[in-house]
Amino acid sequence: MVDGKLDEPSAHVKRAAVPTGPMLPAARAGALSMMQDEDVRLEDLASLIRADPGLALVLLTAANSAASASRRRIENPRDALVRIGLTETKRVIASAVVGEAFRNMEDCGIDEDAFWAHSFAVAVITESHITTPALRPMAFSAGLLHDVGRLVLGASMPGVYESLSAKARSASMVLGAEAALFGEDHAKAGGRLLKLWGVSDRIGGAVARHHEPPTDELDEALALARTVVAQLGYSDGLPCHFDAAPSEAAANVEVKPEVAATLREKVTWYQSACITTKGGQQATALWAAS
Repeated sequence: MVDGKLDEPSAHVKRAAVPTGPMLPAARAGALSMMQDEDVRLEDLASLIRADPGLALVLLTAANSAASASRRRIENPRDALVRIGLTETKRVIASAVVGEAFRNMEDCGIDEDAFWAHSFAVAVITESHITTPALRPMAFSAGLLHDVGRLVLGASMPGVYESLSAKARSASMVLGAEAALFGEDHAKAGGRLLKLWGVSDRIGGAVARHHEPPTDELDEALALARTVVAQLGYSDGLPCHFDAAPSEAAANVEVKPEVAATLREKVTWYQSACITTKGGQQATALWAAS
C-alpha cells in the first residue's frame, strides 16, 4: 500500500477476464425464478420444494425453529410452507439458492456468517422503509443481494480478493481496488450476475447502483438501510468493518433499542433457516448430495 492506495495489480491480474459468476443448475434457476413470481400458487411452490431435498430441508428447518412457534414437529414441505407463510418461504428458499451457489468463501477473506447477517439486516430494513407496496418484495431482495458481487469476485480469485480485503482501509478503497483488479467493482458484478440469473432488472439495477447516489425510492431505501445497519454494528464480512456512505434520510433515523433487538431476532431466524451459516452442517451435506 502506498499513500493510502492499494499496490498496483500485476499485469497478469490486469489481463484477467471479468468474472462471470456461477451458473445455477436448471432446477435451482427455476426455483429462483418462481421465488420472484408474485402470483405463484402454494401447491406449485410446495411441489418444487418437495422435489429438491436441499430446499425441503431448508424449509423444514425454518418451520421447526423455535422462532416459528411450532407446537408440533413438521415433516412435510407443504405443512412447513403453511406454517411460515408464502412470503417467508420464498425468502428463505431464495436465500438458500444464492447461498448454495457460493460455498467455502473463507479463502477469499469473507466471513460468511457476518456477510449473510449483514445482508439479511439490510434486506429487512430496506423493506421497512418502502412506502410503495409494489416495491416491498423487490426491496427485500435488493437488500439481501446487494453485496452478492463480493462473492462473485472473491470466488473467481480467492487469494487475490483476500489480499485486497486485508489491505483495504475504506469502502472506497475496496471499490477502486476491485475495479482495478477485476475490471468492475462488486456492485456492478452483482448486478451482472443477477441479470445472468434472470432476476428482475429493477432489483439488479438497484444492486449495481448501490454505491452511487440514489435515483429512486428503492435506491434511497437501500442506501438508508446500509447506513442504519452499519450504525448497528453489522459487519459486511470483510476483515475491516467499513461504515456505509451516510444517507441523508438515515441522519434523521433513531433506531430504538427494541427495534434493534427485533431486527437481530429476525436476522438470527433467517440465518438459522438457511444453509448460508456455518452451523448448518446437516443441510450442507444434504445440499451436496442433492
